[in-house]
Amino acid sequence: MLSRLPAGALKQLAFCLGTVCIVERFFSNAFESFMNSRLTLASATLFTAGTIAWYAYLYGNLPFLGEAHASHLSDEGLHPVTYPWPHSGFFDSFDHASIRRGYQVYREVYAACHSLDRTAWRNLVGVSHTADEARAMAEEVEYQDGPNDEGEIVYPSPQKR
Repeated sequence: MLSRLPAGALKQLAFCLGTVCIVERFFSNAFESFMNSRLTLASATLFTAGTIAWYAYLYGNLPFLGEAHASHLSDEGLHPVTYPWPHSGFFDSFDHASIRRGYQVYREVYAACHSLDRTAWRNLVGVSHTADEARAMAEEVEYQDGPNDEGEIVYPSPQKR
C-alpha cells in the first residue's frame, strides 16, 4: 500500500501528525500570502518613509543627504567665464567660413582615420557648402549597393549619385 504513494506524501506523513500538520499548513500559507501581498509592500514603504521623516524632524537633517547634495560653483562665488562669442546673440549664427575651413582640415588630416559615415551630405548644405558643392563631393564617393535583378553587386550605386 505504501509503495503507491509518492515520495512527497511519505515525507508529509512522517513529519505531520494529526492536528499539528493542519495548523502548520494554515500558518505557512497565511504567512506566505501576507508576505506576498501589496498591503505588506505599502505598509513597509510607509513605515520606512515615516521613520526617515521622524528622524529628519528630530535631528534636522539626514546624514546621507550631505553627500547627495549637488553643490554648484556659484554657491562658492565661482562663476563661469563669459567669452564674447560671435554667435551668442539672438539673431547671430555660427561663423560659416570657419566651419568650412574646419571641414577642409578634416578632409585633409583626419579623414584617413575618422569617418563621417553617419553624417548626411544634406547636413552640409546651408552650413558650410552649397547644394552643388555637396552634390559634387558626394559624387566623389563610391557607394556599394545591394544586388541587382541578376544578383550582381552594383558598384558604384546608380541610385545614390
